[in-house]
Amino acid sequence: IKHYSSRIYPLYQYTNHIEYNLALGCWIAIWLPVIFGISWIKDMKYLVYSSVVGHITLGFGLCYTLGHALLHADDPYIERGDVSWAEFKTFPQFFGVAVYAFEGIGLMIPILNAMKNPDKFQFVLDVTYTFCAILFCGFALPIYLIYGSYLRHISTITVILTPDSWVTYFIQFLFCVALLCSYPVQMYPVFQIAEGYVFAAGEGFPSYFDLRRNLFRAVIVVFTSL
Repeated sequence: IKHYSSRIYPLYQYTNHIEYNLALGCWIAIWLPVIFGISWIKDMKYLVYSSVVGHITLGFGLCYTLGHALLHADDPYIERGDVSWAEFKTFPQFFGVAVYAFEGIGLMIPILNAMKNPDKFQFVLDVTYTFCAILFCGFALPIYLIYGSYLRHISTITVILTPDSWVTYFIQFLFCVALLCSYPVQMYPVFQIAEGYVFAAGEGFPSYFDLRRNLFRAVIVVFTSL
């Protein structure tokens, strides 16, 4: 939530020519009601729509960023670094990033339980992981070959796209929308497990307007924003 808020406000400043810097905490508070609303959705099948929107915005942002990098690969003003195929000292970091990239493992059981044809889950899982691996390699490898180690400690979007451009802020906005749309999906198993400890079986109403569960989820959302 902090990352989302810190990226949205520069776009707002740029489009409205505002120089005043609003505190990050205030900007987070502005977006909390939106996150509350989508976090109160309790049926996985309705979260699919949010996830689809997030995937579309993320896909557009990745395609534009990659296309821009390839078109300007030969520009002389681009700062580049050394290209090294593998370093033993970076293997722990590689595995950490790889695990983070496939962090959706926590959703496997909820998705399986929500599927109409659970017998097809293994096929869907294999196709999804294969597609994600191809997507990650297809985006990261060309970018790294162009910019090399210069990307190691600097935001990829900031390096590839023109700084302080409305296009750069717009692409960052798309990535933030993808993050916002994926938040309730990623938090779904967290809500389910936490509610299992706090509420007794069958207690309350499993609807959108169950005030106790909604308040409990709001507390979790606030906690994750700190």
